[in-house]
Amino acid sequence: MKIVVITAHASIESAVEAMKRGATDYIAKPFTPDQVRLMAKRIAHIRELESEVAGLKDDIRRTRPEIRLQSNNPTMQRTLETAKTAASSEAIILLQGESGTGKSVFARAIHNWSNRAAKTMAVVSCPTLPNELLESELFGHVRGAFTGAVKDNPGRIATFEGGTLFLDEIGDLAPSVQVKLLRFIQDKEYERFGKMG
Repeated sequence: MKIVVITAHASIESAVEAMKRGATDYIAKPFTPDQVRLMAKRIAHIRELESEVAGLKDDIRRTRPEIRLQSNNPTMQRTLETAKTAASSEAIILLQGESGTGKSVFARAIHNWSNRAAKTMAVVSCPTLPNELLESELFGHVRGAFTGAVKDNPGRIATFEGGTLFLDEIGDLAPSVQVKLLRFIQDKEYERFGKMG
């Protein structure tokens, strides 16, 4: 519900007090029908925007539900605490486990616990891409680096800087890509695919 204060005793103090107490608008007598229409349109627009925001929040909750990891197992509790501590750092985190054990769920939780939570988390499935394409996907490429490279591509590392980049099944990387990734992890340096010198 939206509240509009209508008064014949208008003052700055009463207007401020009305807004502090939650009034959406404040109108002083005498007023014209046009002023009331304009106010009603503005309030309808505010309600429309609030409804849209609420719908978007619901969509986000459905597509990215909050992850709550809990366990009574002391080993798992220590693992969760370690992950929360690591999440607040700038550390590179390696998650190991069999396929289907929830590494991507755990990675999402770490992202949500981190200072990067407001930024995007991107996932690259390493085994699904050929080595050259994976290299281009991670590090980017310059125009003309290969057939079909009609424009520069910054790559996922640059695009999601400040967020989280989860490399799923990293053990499947080709040695040539592993070397470039190691250089990036150690020195924070890399070159886009096809770039000379």
